[in-house]
This record gives sequence, structure tokens and C-alpha cells, in this order.
Amino acid sequence: MSLSAHLPSCKKEDKLSVPSSKKVNCILNNKWVKILITKFSQVLKDMKDRRPNESNIDKIIGCGKYQFFHSIVYQLIIILLSCNMSIMAFLKKVPNEWTCRNDSSNSDFNRSKMVFSTASICLHEKYANSTCSNYVPFGEQDFYSIVSEWNLICSRAYLVYLSITVQMAGLLFGSPLCGQMADYYGRKWVLFGSVVALTIFGNASAFVNDIISFTVLRFLIGFTCGSLMVVNVVYITEFLTPKHRLWVTSVGSWPVGQGLLALLAWTLANWRLLTIVVNCAALPALPLLFFMEESPHWAVNRAKRTVAHKSLSFVVKMNRSGLNGDLPMNVVDNLIDEQNDNDQQQRTKTMYHFWHIFAYKRLASYFIIISLCTSAVNMVTYTMLLDSDALPGNHFLNFFIMTSLVRFFSASGFILADYYVKPFGRKLALSIPALVISVASFVIVLLKGSVFGKGNYGAVLNVATFLSMFMTSPIYITSMLSTSEVFPTPIRNVASGFAQIFIRSSALVAPVFLYLAYYWAPGPYLICAVTTFLSGICWFLFMPETKGHPLPDRMPSK
Repeated sequence: MSLSAHLPSCKKEDKLSVPSSKKVNCILNNKWVKILITKFSQVLKDMKDRRPNESNIDKIIGCGKYQFFHSIVYQLIIILLSCNMSIMAFLKKVPNEWTCRNDSSNSDFNRSKMVFSTASICLHEKYANSTCSNYVPFGEQDFYSIVSEWNLICSRAYLVYLSITVQMAGLLFGSPLCGQMADYYGRKWVLFGSVVALTIFGNASAFVNDIISFTVLRFLIGFTCGSLMVVNVVYITEFLTPKHRLWVTSVGSWPVGQGLLALLAWTLANWRLLTIVVNCAALPALPLLFFMEESPHWAVNRAKRTVAHKSLSFVVKMNRSGLNGDLPMNVVDNLIDEQNDNDQQQRTKTMYHFWHIFAYKRLASYFIIISLCTSAVNMVTYTMLLDSDALPGNHFLNFFIMTSLVRFFSASGFILADYYVKPFGRKLALSIPALVISVASFVIVLLKGSVFGKGNYGAVLNVATFLSMFMTSPIYITSMLSTSEVFPTPIRNVASGFAQIFIRSSALVAPVFLYLAYYWAPGPYLICAVTTFLSGICWFLFMPETKGHPLPDRMPSK
């Protein structure tokens, strides 16, 4: 049914004779158009005036030396996390040429005279006419991967993508379970245990001798990565005032870790050495993390009087924010009374779960939109990272550019815009990059679909890919930060953790999409284009502007 059918003042029989001005009025008077106009007007109004607001806890802790040392710990953990999440882009690298090494006396002759491509080996295997029982990489390799060591090609190639999928499945379990634990037992020790566990599992994976054991460890690595993704961000956010949240959580971060990974992969050129080195990255953070304090927001919300007093007093002393000596205990008592709204006993006993999110219409809508937006950008990221070896040029250089240089400058520009441009809030920070990614992904669809013919469009393909990766950093940072800003303290980690289930599901299907691209190459990128477009529109229209606002500590009224 057309729009004019809904317009009471525009009749169908004389629709052609209606003046243009009257047609415009008819459209503007339509109820659905009015709803859209009202919504956009409200969004623009909310963006006009944003004064930083601080909670009482934020005013007490301030921002100083403690946050500086905390940010060092945060960055070291992010390096460990980003390397483990991206390392399979190199560990799955397939050699260009192979040679045969049969268990026979003339194996040296066979190795020196017979050279095969991966495609030719697969053809021999398909038609069962291969005379070789064991293939090894031929010549000098730029990187010795698990594919090289365990012959994971042809009928065994799926095992590589299975290990990636299993790791992402670990994320689905680790994020919600550890998020729930951090909301109940505290942020600090869940984070500490996750760093220790990831370091152990990551190093252990460097010493296995078969793909099955490797895949099992990738699941455990994914589980602990899921924990770090949730708890690490929430933990530091609860020590930051509204003015400093975004830039502290954005400086360095993932681009540094992924850029370091590319440099180490190029230098070490061996998957075992690379795995050991990157999994020792967070070792310096452990002694610092051991002496750090529990989140005061969590302690006050759970009415942990002694923990809150110890935490606030330590931070105040370190920051010297105008309060000398230990913080008076009555200050903590007042915070707890205010937080629990004169019902401390009931609140202390309440443990919130995932289903409580959907008991509140507003929180449920936030959860759905955040999950949609982050899932879309996550699918874009992993599709392009896992497909990076298909780009023209050097794999290591392309990976370094698209993950480190491009995303670093993106994050830096985003931070400056957020800090100095007052109207540039969370809405614009996500919706604009999402729409740009949508356009760039559609360009890739056209190029891979040979719409422009069979010309050499390698440079255009690289630019479109780099542009998409350039825009992923603002989306990741904004969605991650907004999760902490829109959900109240009692359910903050739970919401963040369970959102990871939907978010990581997109990373689960990225390897599958790349396999299905064998039948239609543009398929994965068309899905990326559609999902990022929808997510950008939904975010702009329905998410609140949280820039400069204090973290909510109370559950909303139903």
C-alpha cells in the first residue's frame, strides 16, 4: 500500500491534480512521518547540551595516579587479549608450495624434484591418484604455521576453521559466566584469575603436537578471553570520571596489540614461538593487579562497607584529591544509604540475572540494539581479518596496516573528536562509522562480484577493506563504553557478558561465511553491508546519549 493511501487529505482520484505544496503538507501530516520527525527532533535536542555529571563516588576518587597505573594494567591485558583473538590469522597461513616426503630411501630425491601447489594436491586427493603419503612445505617460508606442521590442507583444512569456531564458542560461555561472577564476587579477583588462566592455556597451546589438543586449548583460551572482554573494561570504567572514560579506554588498546602481533609474526616466523611470546605479554600486569583495589561502585552497591572504605581510601590517598588520611567511615555509610535508597538489607541480598534485563522495557531495548550493532561490526572485523591473506600484497604488511595503523589513527581521531567537539556524542560516534562500513562493504561486493568486469581493482579492494577497518574502532569503543553507561551497576557485568553471546555468534559464523564464499564470493560482504546499515540507523534513533553522564547505580523503575 502506498504512502498516499494513508493521507486523509489527498484523495486517490485527484492525486495528480494536487499541488506540490499540498502534497508536502499531506506527507508531513502523516502519523508515521510525524513519529519519525519527533524522534529525530528529540535526538538533536539531546545532543545540544551535554554537561558532564559526576556521581558522589566519582567526585571522591577523582582522576590521578591510581588511574594512570590502572590504565597500564588495562593496556597490557588488552594486548594479551587482542593477540589471542587475532593470532589464528597467521596460524592458519597456508604455504604456496609443497613437496613430497615419503618414508623411503629416495625421499630426498623426491623432495628436491617434485613441487606441488595446494590446489594440485587437493585434485590428486580428490581423484585418489596421489603417490605421496606425506607432504611438507617446499622452500623457505615466511611463516611456519599449524597448517605447515600438521598438513591441514584439502580434506583436513576444515580442522583449522573448526578450531577458530571452537574458540569463539568458548567466548560464548566465558563472557556471561564470568560476567555473572564479577557482579557477585567482585571485579578484581575474577579479572586476576582470568589473566592467569589465559597465560597458562595460551602457553600450553604452544607445546601440543596435534590439532585435537590444540582445539581443546583454543576453547579454554576463548573462555578466558570472553571473561577479559567483559570484566577488564567494566573494572577500569568504574574508576573513571565521565570526562576521562572514553579516551582512557581507547588509547592504544586493540590496534597496539594487533600491530605488535603482526610484527612478532613477521620476526619470529614460527607459530610456537609467536604463541609463547604473546601469551607472556600480561605477566608484568599481574603484580600491579594484585595490589589494586576492588571497584568502589561494586562495593557500595553490594553494601560491602569495609571493602568500599578500603578501596576509596586507597584511591584518595594515591590521587591526593583533597581528602587527607583515611576516608571517614560515615562517608561510605552515606554512599551505601543513598545507593540502596534506605533499603540496604533487601538490595544486598538481591542478585540480578540475565532475565532481569528483559523485566525492564528500556533495558531490553538497549540490550538488543547493542547486541545488533556489535555483532555487525564483529562480523565485519573477523570476515576481513580471516580473509586478509586474500588481499593483494604482503600479508604481514596488510595485516599491520588494517589492524594497527588504520585503527590507531581512527581511534585517535575519534578520541580527539569526543574530547573537543561537544556535540560529538555516542550517537554520532557509532552511527556514522556504521554507515561508512556499509557503503565500503557494498563496494567490495561489486568488486568481488565482477560488476566492473575483470580489470585490476586490487588497489580499490584494499582501500575499501582498510576504510572498513578504519571505522570499526569507533564502533567497538562506543558500544563497549555505552554498555557500561546505560546498564546500572547491579546488572552491568551480566548485561555485558550476555551481550557477548550474540556478539560472538557473529564471529562464529565468519569462518563459515568465508567457506560459503567459495560458491558466491561477495556473499559475506553483502551481509556485512546490510547489517551495519541497519545497526547504524537503530543506534541513532533509539539509543540514549550518555556522554558526560554518571554511571547509573540503581535499577530503573518498571
